Amino acid sequence: MAHAEQPSGTAPSNPDRRDFIAASIGLAAAAAAAGTAGAATVFQSAPNASKEKKMPFTLPELPYAENALEPVIDAKTMNIHRTKHHQAYVDNLNKAVDGTPWASMSIDEVCRKVKEAPDAVKAAVRNNGGGHWNHSMFWKWMAPKGQGGAPSAALAAAIDKSFGSMDNFKTQFADAGMKRFGSGWAWLVRKADGSLVITSTPNQDNPLMEGLVDVVGTPLFGVDVWEHAYYLNYQNRRAYLSAAIRDMDGAERIMRRSWERDGHDEAVAAMIGRIARSSPARHGDAIAWYDEALGAHPGWQRLREEQVTWLDQQGEYARVIQSARQGLAARPDDILAMRRLSLALVERGTMPLEIEEGVELIRRTIAMAPNNGFAHAALGRGLVRQERWDEAEAEFRRALELEPSSEMIRSMSEEAAAQRAASGR
Repeated sequence: MAHAEQPSGTAPSNPDRRDFIAASIGLAAAAAAAGTAGAATVFQSAPNASKEKKMPFTLPELPYAENALEPVIDAKTMNIHRTKHHQAYVDNLNKAVDGTPWASMSIDEVCRKVKEAPDAVKAAVRNNGGGHWNHSMFWKWMAPKGQGGAPSAALAAAIDKSFGSMDNFKTQFADAGMKRFGSGWAWLVRKADGSLVITSTPNQDNPLMEGLVDVVGTPLFGVDVWEHAYYLNYQNRRAYLSAAIRDMDGAERIMRRSWERDGHDEAVAAMIGRIARSSPARHGDAIAWYDEALGAHPGWQRLREEQVTWLDQQGEYARVIQSARQGLAARPDDILAMRRLSLALVERGTMPLEIEEGVELIRRTIAMAPNNGFAHAALGRGLVRQERWDEAEAEFRRALELEPSSEMIRSMSEEAAAQRAASGR
């Protein structure tokens, strides 16, 4: 996708933010299809979507499972974003309006009339009321893959009239989010005269807040550009990928262009890998991509861990061992790399020498970081595979001394005892 040049005097351009927002815009357009599921319904009902929410304000349920947007937005990010950050806005808003007439308003009314709030609570109502409205709609504007649709004829025509084309809209929306200095939101807004405009607001402001924002109207779509929306997976990237969940190929193209144009980045490489492996038909593409990225950066441990975990799930055990070995070769003194290879050898090795190598590596990690019950349990597993039953029993006993409440270790110990009994030794 082409990107507009940044006008002089604006905030510095962040090419990663630009790329990721650009990927999300494809979702925004698809999500706003009239008469379709998910965000399309929100587009039609946005002005009154929160009308029924009276005080005390409550955290809305997600319209999908927390993991429904993976691999683009992972379940942990969704959980923290909603149950920690959004919940805090709800709680603080309730405190701010407690005992005031504002407690009987809908959240729409709160946002529309926030300028009239008493000075003592105006800042709290503005920040937390906006945060509650914005996030309540944000969850609805996003949808799992396959639940969107093409824009309706009316919406497509309105976008063409206002922005010249869908591509122009995507570029301008991406710029609005990318150029928002600090935290805030990017918006597609329908003004009172029916025209569509793109704008952005700082912090938790939104286009309903007449007298406080530059553009007033009905928000049709918004993208959260606060760090808490993305930091677990993307660190310094704002992965506003509500659209990419229904346009994975487009998101991958944009990220690959970022990889080639802006320099190699582990978070970008991880996202490309997740997209490639999301389709069983692209198994070979995913393997090739991980080989390419880790071939260029063999010391990247996070990407290595993702690759090894996925390969193990696919039953590619020889590749698991090969990759884990390459990771240790790149970082020979890294205890995590040692543990990864040792477990691969102990659990997936097929030759006695591989299992023996794994056992010795586990002993080495225990020497480096003693009193780790799980390491002793892993050593016990390796010794079981060598049928060194007494030594294995001793290791499991030590593991349970260190981790007495671990059901996993207890289960492994019981499994080892059953294997020993079955062997007659």
